[in-house]
Amino acid sequence: MGIKSELLILPFVFLLSAAHAKCEGSFVNPITDICWDCLFPISIGSMNVVSSDYPDTDNPALPI
Repeated sequence: MGIKSELLILPFVFLLSAAHAKCEGSFVNPITDICWDCLFPISIGSMNVVSSDYPDTDNPALPI
């Protein structure tokens, strides 16, 4: 087999190996995969935007 035929076949070998690769991950379902109760409360500076029964971290009065 000559060098020209090897160079011609080489790109197809890489294409075949990539064809067998498959994604095993999954997308996030925002309805079931996110703990919405754990996301709140939300405050900006000293202003409470969304309240909750969970404790909030202390924020500075002026964030700037």
